[in-house]
Amino acid sequence: MATIEEIEPILNACLLNAERLLSSAKVVMAPGQYHVAYHLAALAMEEIGKAGLIFIESVDPKDEPEQEDSRLSKWMEDHERKLFWAIWLPAFGIEANWRTIPKHMELAKGIHETRLQTLYFDPAYPNAQDEITEERAGRLVRLTESRLEMEKAKRYRDLDEQERSDMQWFFLATRNPEMKPFIFSKQSIEKQIELQDNRTGWIRWLRELFEEQARKAMEQAQIEMQRQRPEGEEKYTDKWKLRIRLKSWSHSIRPNQLTGWNKDIDKIKLIHTSDRNELIVEFTIGKNILMGNLWGMGMQSVMIFVSALNISTSGFFWWYLPTFTSRFYETITDLETDHQVIIERVPELRISWGHMALKEDDLLRQMPMVFG
Repeated sequence: MATIEEIEPILNACLLNAERLLSSAKVVMAPGQYHVAYHLAALAMEEIGKAGLIFIESVDPKDEPEQEDSRLSKWMEDHERKLFWAIWLPAFGIEANWRTIPKHMELAKGIHETRLQTLYFDPAYPNAQDEITEERAGRLVRLTESRLEMEKAKRYRDLDEQERSDMQWFFLATRNPEMKPFIFSKQSIEKQIELQDNRTGWIRWLRELFEEQARKAMEQAQIEMQRQRPEGEEKYTDKWKLRIRLKSWSHSIRPNQLTGWNKDIDKIKLIHTSDRNELIVEFTIGKNILMGNLWGMGMQSVMIFVSALNISTSGFFWWYLPTFTSRFYETITDLETDHQVIIERVPELRISWGHMALKEDDLLRQMPMVFG
């Protein structure tokens, strides 16, 4: 994590370049050149966004050097991302509202696409540059100037130890696929708006909430690890629900074909999704399976079930579908011409399943026999 002394000269350099680009945009603001002014204003906006991203990176826990260089290079080349941060980050300082993210993302995308469509002359769209009027270019210049002044008015300070710790936790949490959905959920956003006068208060609230959940989960896990295997009828009491999501390369899945199975089979339920080639399977497992044995027993049961499903339907169901069916490589480059070539296997390594629908008869007649 960099200090303000280390990072502030870089931020100032970005803003200085933004100021120069903006001045150039004003100079060329004339008939026939409005599209040039628009482009220069967009470049200035990108420099403002770059400053914001550099500051965010400075408080973000560092990855391995190779990963860090790759990440920096990736966002430095992402024009829409820099435009978004230039537009949204200063606004966030005033509005403090995460709900505005989609609106500002769309605005950033529109600016970038307009810039690409009008900067160069395109014979297919000879009048594209005329669409950038004086009013339209002036609107972007004024927006950029407003954002630039807001950034220049900011005063940075080093984070104290608690703030630094909370920020590091926050960046790591937003990369966690299990924590990220709640961080940007409606409940979290409403709390962030409630605490808008205290910027670090929302992050602190999130951290304390997750830490309390982790503490309770640990307590529950310790209790469960000490649980003894029950005797008698109690061991058949439902305890666990295990869910898997399968993809089918061979069959389309209709809800009405699952009704009979779900009616007759108690502990394994089949659930359709909006994707007709996808099937969710839920296994209910009893209290006789202790936590320490759950992974092994669950994996064994699932593998047997999937094998039985494939045999009884004469199809292909798995967690994912094969991708390298005609090529095994990512790219092939001709070093003499520096051109990429595509070489594929014909026919593809793919079974022609034809049109096959999952049938209730396969599930009710074949599956119990194979699965048993």
